Amino acid sequence: MALFINTLLRLSLKGSLVIGIVIAVKFLLKKAPKVFSYCLWMVAFISLIFPFSIKSSISFANLIQREITINNQANKKSNLIIYEGPQEDNFIEKIEENKNEKQNINPNENTKELKRNYIKSNALKKEDIYFYTWISGVSLLIICSIASTVKLRKRLKGSKQVGENVYENKSLETAFVFGLIKPKIYLPTGLAPEEEKYIRKHEEVHIERLDHLWKFLAFIVTIIHFFNPLVWLAYYLMGLDMELSCDEKVVKDLGNSIKKDYSKSLLSFSTGRKILTASPLAFGENNTKTRIKNILSYKKPKKFVLALCFILLAVVAVGCLTDKNEKEPKENSKAQEETQEESFDSARIYKSPKEFLKGTIENQIDSLFSSLGYEISDYRIDNLEKVSKDINIDGEKIEVYKYAYSLKTTKAEELAKTLDGKVIDKSWVSGFNRTPYLIFEKVSDGYRHKGYIDEDKFSTDLPSYYQEFMVKASLVSQDENASVEDFAISHIGETILNLYSAGTQVSDYKIDKLEKFLSYDDIGGKAYEVYKLNYSLQFVDEKSYDNYDGFIGKGKGNKWIGEFYGDNYMIFQLRSSGKVYITAVSGVEGFLDDGSKEANENILREILERKNIITRETYTSEHYVALYKDFLGRASKALLSQPVEKGKDGIWIVERWIDENGNVYYLDLNSSNLKTLQDKVKSGQETWRKDPREVTMDFINSMDTFKIFPNKVEVEKLKYLEDFYIVPVSEYTGFIEEINLDQKDISDNIHVILVEWITLEDKERIKELGLDVNVDMPEGFYVKKTKTLETFFLDKDTKYFNLDTLLSSQSDASLTKEEFIDYFNAHKDSLYTITTKEGKVTEISEVYLP
Repeated sequence: MALFINTLLRLSLKGSLVIGIVIAVKFLLKKAPKVFSYCLWMVAFISLIFPFSIKSSISFANLIQREITINNQANKKSNLIIYEGPQEDNFIEKIEENKNEKQNINPNENTKELKRNYIKSNALKKEDIYFYTWISGVSLLIICSIASTVKLRKRLKGSKQVGENVYENKSLETAFVFGLIKPKIYLPTGLAPEEEKYIRKHEEVHIERLDHLWKFLAFIVTIIHFFNPLVWLAYYLMGLDMELSCDEKVVKDLGNSIKKDYSKSLLSFSTGRKILTASPLAFGENNTKTRIKNILSYKKPKKFVLALCFILLAVVAVGCLTDKNEKEPKENSKAQEETQEESFDSARIYKSPKEFLKGTIENQIDSLFSSLGYEISDYRIDNLEKVSKDINIDGEKIEVYKYAYSLKTTKAEELAKTLDGKVIDKSWVSGFNRTPYLIFEKVSDGYRHKGYIDEDKFSTDLPSYYQEFMVKASLVSQDENASVEDFAISHIGETILNLYSAGTQVSDYKIDKLEKFLSYDDIGGKAYEVYKLNYSLQFVDEKSYDNYDGFIGKGKGNKWIGEFYGDNYMIFQLRSSGKVYITAVSGVEGFLDDGSKEANENILREILERKNIITRETYTSEHYVALYKDFLGRASKALLSQPVEKGKDGIWIVERWIDENGNVYYLDLNSSNLKTLQDKVKSGQETWRKDPREVTMDFINSMDTFKIFPNKVEVEKLKYLEDFYIVPVSEYTGFIEEINLDQKDISDNIHVILVEWITLEDKERIKELGLDVNVDMPEGFYVKKTKTLETFFLDKDTKYFNLDTLLSSQSDASLTKEEFIDYFNAHKDSLYTITTKEGKVTEISEVYLP
C-alpha cells in the first residue's frame, strides 16, 4: 500500500506539471486546429498513469528537482514530506530492513526493537488511512457512475432504430454516443431534418475517431486522481477540445458553406436542453457559445502551420513523458452550469400582445446567458403593430402582429455575429429576428398566442382570404398533431398564393382525392409515406378559367378546374412523434403510377437527396468512383457500390452517374435481381462483378452514346462521398466555326466542329480505324474530324490562350475576349482545346500542330 500511495502521489504531482504545461501551450495553439490541443491532453493523461524512467535532455522536469514520498520519519503534523534530493529514506525500504533484522535480534537490543516496531506501526496506520481514504473515494465515484449508466440504459429502452447504429428516443433532450465496444448514437425525437444532419454527422465523427474510448479512459484516470482538482480541470478541457476538433472535422468534411447553418443548428439545439447525466459510457454536447465561435472562425490551416504544430506536439510529448520530477498541484476547478429555458403555456391568456412579447424577450435573455454566457443589460421593443386583415380560421378570430426588438450588451459585435444580426449605437443589437410575425387568437378576455410566421411567409398587402392561407400554413407547420389533410390544405393554399402573385384570383378550392400512395420502411434509416393529392380550384373570372383549362388542369364548368397540376404527391417522414412533412412534388417530378416500387423508391431517394434529408448514396458501403471520357473528350463519373455483401466477395454495381453538366442519373436497381447476381458470383459465375473496373467497363459498353477505350477510364477508391459530386472537367478539341456575341436571351457562345484526338496510347481505336502508325501518325497523334457540331457557352471568367501566351514566361499571360476574337478572325484554321465545367467554358487554348 505504501509503494502504491507513494507512486500515486508522485504521478499526480507529475501530471499536475504536465497539465500546467499543456494549458500554457494551448495558448500558443489558439489559432491552430483544435485536434492538436486534443492530442496534448492525451499526453497529460498518459503522464498520470505511466511512471516513465527514461531521461531526456529536453525534459521539462529537469527544471525542478523535487519529489514526494511517504517517509517513516515524518513529523507529528504530517506524514507527507516533500524534500530535495534522491529517495533514500523510502518507507518500503525501511520495512524490508526491519523484516531482515528480526531474524538476528539481540536481547540487549529489546528497547531499540520496541521503538522500531512502534515507528513502523505508526507509519502503517497512517499509510492505511491514506489508502482507505483513496479507495473509498474511487469506489464512491465508480458506484455513482455505474448507477448513472444503469439509469441511462433504462431510459434508452424502447429507443427506435432509425438508421445504422442510430436510435431515437422521445425522453432524451440531447444527442450523445453510448457504449464502448459497439457505440450507438442516440438522438432526441423531433429534430428538424437539417439539424439532425449536422448533429448526426458530429456524433459519427466521434465514433470514427474513437472519442468514446479516449474519454472513457480519461474518465478512469480522473477517478484514480480524484483528489487532484487539476485532473478534473484537464478532463473538462479535454472534453471541450474534443468537441471543438470534432466540429472542425465536420466543417472540413462538409465544406465551409455549412458554417452558418451548422452554428444555427447548435444554437437551436442547445436552447432549453439539459446537459446529459454523467455516465462514463455516454457523452453529449455543451459549451455552445465556444463551439459556435470556433466554427465561425475556423479556416483550413496552411501546411507550414501544421508542420509547426506537429513539431510543438512532439517536443511537448517528449518533454513531459521522460522524467518524473513535478510541481505541487494548485487548487483550481471550474463548475458547469445547467441551462433551462422557461416555456410559455400555449393555453395562457395574455392581456395584450405586448405582454407576451416582453415575456418572450426576457426568456430569450435568460437563454442567451445560460447557454452562451451573454449578459443582456437591457432590451427595447422597436415595433409591435397589427398587420392582418379580418381573419377567421375554424371559428377563431386571428390577428397577426409584426414585431421587432433590440438587445443591449457589452459584447454587441460578438452577439450580432452569433445571431446574424446588426449592431446599432455600439451596444445595441437588432435585425436578428427571422420570424417577425406573431399569431394570436383574439378571445374575450385577451390574447392567446398561436405561433409565429417567417419573414417571407406573410404579406400585409394581401386580402384576408389569402392571408388566411398564409396563417394556416404556418400554424400547420408548428402543430405536432397536424393531419395529412391539414398539410394538403396548406399545399393548396401555397398554389393559390402563387396564382395570386401571377395575377390570377381563386375564390374556392376542394380536395377531390387524398390517399396513401406508397410507403417505405427504410430509406437512409427512416420510414416514409407518400400521399397522392388531387384537388380542384374555382377561379374568380372566366378569363383565368379559360387560360388554365386544359393547360394545368381539366375544366369542370362554373369556373372550376380539376386535377390541378395533375397528380400531386406529398412526402412525410415517419417518426415516433408522428408524421413530419418533407415536401410535395407534381408533374414530371412526381412518381410513376405504373412504376415498380423500386423505380419509385429511386425517385423518392432523388427528392430526399436534393432536400439534403439523406446522404447522396443508395447503398452505404465502400465506394469506387470511375472517371471516363468519350472519344470527343466529354467527361462523366460513375459511383460504384456493393449492394448485397460487403468485402472481397461482394458484387459491385454502378448505382448512379453524373454527366459533364453535373446532372445526376440514377439506375433502376431491383433488390431481388441484385441478390440473384450475388448468388451467381458465389457459385463461380460472372466473377468479374467483383472487380470495380470490370463493372465500370460493362456499364460504359452498355451505353450507346459512349465510345470509351480502356486507357481513358480511371477507377479508384472514393475517400469522401462528396468528392463524387464535384463535376468532372471535359476537354474537347475542334475547329471553331463562329463566335456569337450579344444575342438576345442567350449567352455568348461558340460553335465548334469537334475532332477526335488520337494518340499512340489509343491502340484499340487505332486498330478500329485501320490507321498505320508510321504513315498516319508520324508525330505520334492523329486528328480525325467528325461531323459533330457542338455549342459551348462562354462565361465572364473564361480564359483565352493562343500559342504566344501559352509559351510566355509570364504565369498569368492570357488574352481578353476581344483580343481572342481578333486572333481567331486572323487564324480560322487553328485547332483549339475547349475546357468546360458545369456547362460553361473555363478555358480555350490553341493547339500546336507541327
